[in-house]
Amino acid sequence: MTNDRIPAEAFPPAQGARLPWTAVPDGVRRALEDIVGARIVAAIDQPGGFSPGMAARMQLSDGGRVFIKAISNAPNPESPEMHRREAVIAARLPASSPVPRLLGSFDDGEYVALVFEDIEGEQPELPWRSNELKRVLDALSALSASLTPSPVETDAISEERVPLTGWRQLMMKPEIEIEPWARANIARLAELEAGWVDAA
Repeated sequence: MTNDRIPAEAFPPAQGARLPWTAVPDGVRRALEDIVGARIVAAIDQPGGFSPGMAARMQLSDGGRVFIKAISNAPNPESPEMHRREAVIAARLPASSPVPRLLGSFDDGEYVALVFEDIEGEQPELPWRSNELKRVLDALSALSASLTPSPVETDAISEERVPLTGWRQLMMKPEIEIEPWARANIARLAELEAGWVDAA
């Protein structure tokens, strides 16, 4: 292991099995082409993450590019609602926000899809490299600064989500096997978790 890497055991592997673009129904794909105003001639599926939905970078017939994510209610009935919420919030963000622009969305009651600008970049390597982790943390800090106070009126996440208690529960159950790094740092993780409402 080189000096610029964070230990792999510090982070759990992503467990999502993403839907490929080719599995999205034809009617949904045609509707998305209507939103972008061009045919989608190539799709590069984006692996990783925890969502069972589709995520892909698209090359358009007019030379443009977009990023599309889509989910149906089949694998997880709660996932489409998360996409709907994201569409509402993304559409309300100020143009000055350092985020990809939402170009449009689709919702037929079963499938929900969001179309964003495609921006240059690549997924961070795993295990994390220190320089890439710093770039991500710096970007999140800048995003937090630019969006505080929130320009979007919405309910607090603490009122919408089940409380985070996992680390505190694991701390009370030493018999449960978890990654060695996590077990060695369980008290600190539980302390950080306890402040999740204020942090959020």
